[in-house]
Amino acid sequence: MDLGGNGPYRIGRKIRTLLEEGKRMIAWKQGEVDCFGVLIKLDIPEDAHVVMIGDSNGRTDKAWCDEITSLDGTEHFERCESIRDPDFIYEVGEMAYSNGFRFGPGNGPGIHFFMDKEKAMRY
Repeated sequence: MDLGGNGPYRIGRKIRTLLEEGKRMIAWKQGEVDCFGVLIKLDIPEDAHVVMIGDSNGRTDKAWCDEITSLDGTEHFERCESIRDPDFIYEVGEMAYSNGFRFGPGNGPGIHFFMDKEKAMRY
């Protein structure tokens, strides 16, 4: 996983621990289905580019969509749209790719995510 090399990019402790232990990097974000908020579970692959914006949120160039559920977890969906770009679609079992991702500190183009499920739900 490319975390920005030696540049000015912060790697959160949780991500560093995941990488050291060889575990999957699971992240969360919100999307929309028919104007209702849903929760997207993402699996960020080992070869993804990742920039951390803080200790618990970041952005990446690609992410596997594991699951899409209602915020209360009672309903499952096969696809949803981004809350920022209705043309950007997440589909369960498919890789989502960011258009225009580039390294750089802070917010910028990419698939934005939270490492903490509850933070993603509150967003």
